[in-house]
Amino acid sequence: MEGNEYQGVAGLRDELTNRMRTRYPDRNFDSQNGETGQTSLEQSIIDALTEDAARIEGYKELEDKTNALASLFNTSEKAATFLNVLAETGDPAAAIYKSYGKEAHDAFVNGDASELITSIEEEDAKRRAEDQSAFEEKEKNMNDSIARMEEWGKSKGLSEQEQVDTFMRLYNMLCDAAIGIYSEELFEMAYKSSRYDADVETARREGEVAGRNAKIRERNIKRERSAAMPPSLQGQGVRPTDQPKEKTKSEGDFWLD
Repeated sequence: MEGNEYQGVAGLRDELTNRMRTRYPDRNFDSQNGETGQTSLEQSIIDALTEDAARIEGYKELEDKTNALASLFNTSEKAATFLNVLAETGDPAAAIYKSYGKEAHDAFVNGDASELITSIEEEDAKRRAEDQSAFEEKEKNMNDSIARMEEWGKSKGLSEQEQVDTFMRLYNMLCDAAIGIYSEELFEMAYKSSRYDADVETARREGEVAGRNAKIRERNIKRERSAAMPPSLQGQGVRPTDQPKEKTKSEGDFWLD
């Protein structure tokens, strides 16, 4: 049993030695510790671990810088242009001119571009923040509008597809209007909207007049029919000498205009 454990340790030591020989081919791993000018296996392992740790730290630092550059590309259009032009031409002055303009280029040539470029980047950052805020507000307003449309559609008994069709129809008209295209349909909508209350009031009055005229017409027809019937059919007798009285119109019988 002990022999197997020794063989395992010896095999591991041989594997480590072979790896260290590959990594440090100029070192002598056959000599004993303490001999001048020679390096032990243990020291080589320590050196390898130290170098790997430094390399890992370097990788982390490189990763951090790469992430910073990626963030710069994503957040600053001018900085991204500068880096691209610099990579293509190797000329920082040309890159500054291309990305930040002539004023920044002249300041760079005179050795005083840092403050100006910082100011430009701050203004761009402010603009981007305002754009983002406006986008978020627009998105919220759109969601609210869709919710209102759904409630309106339900009150009208519209299907989901009918609601979508109505929304897209209005959306397309407004998109056209945003680039200066106003259709006759849009004019008609605005015209009807501005006259809606007046049209409703006119329709209400016309309905009332029509209703009163219909009642007057019905009453007059009944009177005319009654006057044309013989007295015996009306349930009463008439003396031969009686003459029917001339019919006169009452004030309520006049037609309304």
